[in-house]
Amino acid sequence: MNRVTFINRVLFVCAVALAVGIGGISATGSEAESRPLRVVGSDLLGDDFANALRASLAGVRSAASSEKQADALEMRLEGSLPAVRALSRGDADAALIFAGSGEERGGASLAGYERVPFAHLVVVALVAEDAPIRETSLPTLARIFGAGEATRVRRWSDLGVTDAAADRQIQPLVAGAADDIALAFFFERVLDGEQPGRHVERLDAPTRLAERLGRGRDGFGVARWSSTSTGSRARALALASADGRDAHAPTPISVATGDYPLAIALEVVFPAENAAAVRPLIAALSDPRASAALSAAGFLPVTRDASAERP
Repeated sequence: MNRVTFINRVLFVCAVALAVGIGGISATGSEAESRPLRVVGSDLLGDDFANALRASLAGVRSAASSEKQADALEMRLEGSLPAVRALSRGDADAALIFAGSGEERGGASLAGYERVPFAHLVVVALVAEDAPIRETSLPTLARIFGAGEATRVRRWSDLGVTDAAADRQIQPLVAGAADDIALAFFFERVLDGEQPGRHVERLDAPTRLAERLGRGRDGFGVARWSSTSTGSRARALALASADGRDAHAPTPISVATGDYPLAIALEVVFPAENAAAVRPLIAALSDPRASAALSAAGFLPVTRDASAERP
């Protein structure tokens, strides 16, 4: 066998091997595409969000010319703890859960999993639009809303107000249902897990808080951020994590970077080997339909600019 013949045979064998390899890869990819993307998550996201996400994901996949996967989504929003367990067992490809949720309550560890924030639960401190303060701190909020009598902030003068309202008493207000996770987060983060003092008035919805603040300057409220929690009648204060530190307004960027201290992230959590399959889901979560549904449910969606600023 001469040298040319030998080389030609080697090239032929390599070409056959390469063709077989490509065929194997193609079959594997086709098999992966035929299986629905399995997503689990927090039940607080709700059915409206689930429907919007399905539509957004179909749009993302259609734009990528993967029409075969347009409806290939299995989604179960049954709670963070079941989601953590399903993901750790391999029964789901990705989970939509609050940062750290499930693991500290007996769920399996998700250490080493990929995490991509897509929204935040944000708690805001609200005052009347014409109130003469622009910022405060978490320790001050604890002194306004806490049960401790000795250290309680009672009057606007205690917050540095010097105008005619300085001697008027502050009326602390919390707005939300009894089981509102935002209030639970506030009580845990600011009041060390305690309930507010008996002097704190409870309202059943953030919209009622805005209306209440519009009637006068005595009210000082806390509620979950929503697209209707502020407006012409109420204004959100910038917050500092401790006395003497810089205060930050609840903007998408300050929330995403962690500078605003009363926010907790909703994340897409998945093992690294699922990254390619989950990529369309991450894109769909920033689609306007999914973002609008998140806002309507009381969550602040992560914007592209905010995502770029995230550390």
